[in-house]
Order: sequence, then structure tokens, then C-alpha cells
Amino acid sequence: MSEKKRILYIATEMSPYLELTEFAEVINKLAIKSNDSGLEVRCIMPRFGVINERRHRLHEVVRLSGINVQVDGDDYPLQIKVASLPNARLQVYFLENEDFFKRKQIFHDKMKNGLMITRFAPSSFVEVPWKQ
Repeated sequence: MSEKKRILYIATEMSPYLELTEFAEVINKLAIKSNDSGLEVRCIMPRFGVINERRHRLHEVVRLSGINVQVDGDDYPLQIKVASLPNARLQVYFLENEDFFKRKQIFHDKMKNGLMITRFAPSSFVEVPWKQ
């Protein structure tokens, strides 16, 4: 039996968690369609301060949290939370860091946030659980 192909979507927004542009709905539908076609899908996005943890039922993944990502000689602790995408058998992982993503402004410094997402996501990707 062949192993399922794995896809990791890295996005700055995804419906229903954060909907700033049409991209949020596109990434939602793309992830669901990929998952429904038999691919093994995970999504990672920043957990900005405007994302409501209670409403979206986010909870910390203790075994994944506590990763430190080094950027320019500075260590940044990363907390990882997870939620199930409504109406789909799909998990979305949220990267949380006080310095970059916790504030209520989404893109206070677009370039810096973008760079941090590209640094944090691969570091956490190594730890994301896939079915065996």
C-alpha cells in the first residue's frame, strides 16, 4: 500500500479564523478539497490576537509548544495551538509568539511578520504530527 501524500499549507489567514481578504476562503476550500481527495493535509497560520480562542476551540499542543526559533541571534519561544476546521476532518495549527502575533493589529509590520511566519512555520513543521 502506498503512503498518502502530505501537504502543509502555510497561510496568514484562513476562513473561519481570520478573514481579511478572499484568500481566507480560497485557502479553506483548497485545504478541504485536498483533504477530501485523499491527501493528508495540515494547515499552519499565525495566531494573531484577534483570533478568538474560545469561539474557535483552540487548545495548546503541549508536546509541540516550547520550540525556540533563533532569528539573528535572538531566541523566540513558540507556542502551538490547534483547532479542527468546522465541517471537515482537518486540523489547523496556530503559531503563537508574544513578540510578533499576539497584538490586536494584524500586520503592524508586514515585512517582519512575513519573515517570522516563514521562519517559524518550517521549525514547527518538523514537529507536526502526521498519521502513521
